Amino acid sequence: MPTIFQAERFTGNESRKRSFEHVTLIDCRFEDYESEGVNLTSAVFVGCSFKKVDFYWALMFRAQFVKCELEEVNFRGADMMEVVFACCRLVRCDFSQDNLGGDTDLTPVVFHECEQINCGSTKFKKA
Repeated sequence: MPTIFQAERFTGNESRKRSFEHVTLIDCRFEDYESEGVNLTSAVFVGCSFKKVDFYWALMFRAQFVKCELEEVNFRGADMMEVVFACCRLVRCDFSQDNLGGDTDLTPVVFHECEQINCGSTKFKKA
């Protein structure tokens, strides 16, 4: 049975690596949250809000963000293969190079009916 979190709040620095692999999160809030290298593989976020979140070098294979609000989220260096953002609003999110100078590859990412404001990369592919 899949793990489901509903209306949970996540904040602070996750010194131990939490995994959201194959987890569904509904109406959850991530605020001032830092989890470098977090596993978001096949995670589904529905109606969640993210404010000042650090997902640096996150593993995000097939993660889905649906009707989410994302503000000041750091995705630098994240593995974003087959990630989908649908009907999301992204404000000042950072998809730029990681500390080693590697680009965050957005070519396999789908942004469907998303609003993007002042984000750190202009390489958005719209569905």
